[in-house]
Amino acid sequence: MTARCPRLSRCRRWRRESRALGGPAAGQGGEVYADGGIRSGGDALAALALGAGAVFLGRPVLWALACGGADGVRALLAGLTDDLSHALALAGAPSLAGAAGTAWSGAAGRLPR
Repeated sequence: MTARCPRLSRCRRWRRESRALGGPAAGQGGEVYADGGIRSGGDALAALALGAGAVFLGRPVLWALACGGADGVRALLAGLTDDLSHALALAGAPSLAGAAGTAWSGAAGRLPR
């Protein structure tokens, strides 16, 4: 029995959707944006590494706004920024430019099935 990793499942789904839309994973050079499922800096890094041009945060921002107002949103964005910096450091990427689609483009094809 194997354990299922939700982040890996999301990465596979993003890769399939990117190919279906003719995005970078399909080799056609279209713009792809990840809109949904981004809950941490690691999720954002995974989407960017798979070729997304940008990631959008919807629900987490609305939850932070409802619970803490503008200060809650600031705290959420600061926390996600710190989480993304931590994920970049763990991945060995010097910056987002080094992780976004170009440096890891071959890694998308090597995800376990």
